[in-house]
Amino acid sequence: MSNYKFNISNYYSIGNADIAINGITVLSGINGCGKSTIGRWLYYIVNEISNFENDVYADCVSQIKSKIESWEKILPSNYNNLGYSQHQNTTDIKQYFKIWQNGFARQLNDFFSKEKSSENRQRILKYLEINVGTSEDGATVSKIFIDKSEKEIETIYNQFEKIVSIRDRIDFFNYLHKKYVVSDGHPENISLKEDDVEILEQTIGNLFYLQSAIFVDTPMFLSVNGGDNKIWSDVKNKIMTVSSQPKNQIKTISDEISNILHGRFIVQKNPYFGNEELKFVSDKDESLDVENVATGFKTFAYIQRLIETSNLGEKTLLIIDEPEAHLHPDWIFEYARILTLIYKTFGTKILIATHSPDMVSAMQTITEKEDVLSNTNFYIAKKNANGKFDYKSLSGDTEVIFKSFNVALDKIEAYAAGNRQ
Repeated sequence: MSNYKFNISNYYSIGNADIAINGITVLSGINGCGKSTIGRWLYYIVNEISNFENDVYADCVSQIKSKIESWEKILPSNYNNLGYSQHQNTTDIKQYFKIWQNGFARQLNDFFSKEKSSENRQRILKYLEINVGTSEDGATVSKIFIDKSEKEIETIYNQFEKIVSIRDRIDFFNYLHKKYVVSDGHPENISLKEDDVEILEQTIGNLFYLQSAIFVDTPMFLSVNGGDNKIWSDVKNKIMTVSSQPKNQIKTISDEISNILHGRFIVQKNPYFGNEELKFVSDKDESLDVENVATGFKTFAYIQRLIETSNLGEKTLLIIDEPEAHLHPDWIFEYARILTLIYKTFGTKILIATHSPDMVSAMQTITEKEDVLSNTNFYIAKKNANGKFDYKSLSGDTEVIFKSFNVALDKIEAYAAGNRQ
């Protein structure tokens, strides 16, 4: 199992955050100290490293498709549409282009052989940037078009191949911003190391042991469509996969959750509309739409579904922001126990941002009991002299975290004594 170090410094409220991820990592601190920012950027980075080539290729396909559509406009509507949709099964864009080009060249030849208007012929030649006389026959025009279009498409394709082969840091972050619709600038001082090897250099490296990251910032995403929120749609797609009955270790942990909830979450097809829906089915066979269950149930819902759809493996990083927000203290303990079992059973790396002393205490106690405390890291955000927050590693000693939580009790006692400032 590999170890990771993630660092962000001098970014908004963050002074310096040097975070170890080699098992379970717990971040604590006051509101606005940057815990969620750390989770989001870790999510962005891990996933874009894994999907960079696919994103670049998709961009290449989009540009070539756009170019093809622009050429198709020159022919009248009575000619057959040779558009991209007709060759969806052709996964190689260069192969697809050759198929399209041959068909379009035949149509261009046919059109020019019939078109009598010299003005229209000239207009089309100008649009195609073909420098021949209007009296040229269709075969000549189509041959010139084949040579010219082939060079244009090859130029586009080569540009994207160069981006993929170089993996330049600037290109990488440009694609990241575009994919996740990140309007803020990325951290200039950002680092990710896998087994002490820097991945985010001028040339972006590959991750060997991490393939994906899942980020849950609220269980309420289950009650909405997600829309343009890439993070929500990503995790929702994962949990809505229709899975077979889980077996062995997957079934064991899923059943643990069902025992806590006295029921389980399943995906069913709506008999009227045909779409997949997430349902909670109680031990008494009472069925509820996920929108109608308590928010605390939703917190366990996404965990159970991620387990059952096999999305929590040893090459996955699970990032959860304030999982305790909607949980009773008893369920905070149970939730911490389930997370520990997920790490211990599947090897899934886990990052938690929390405000809860109950969550911190539960994670410390349970990971020690399950003999994984040595791979559990606790951090607290402390304000530095510049007003930003530095993240201090506590090496398993969480007493300083509890002291920070006790500030609220001190304020309550001061208020009760009439000493409010």
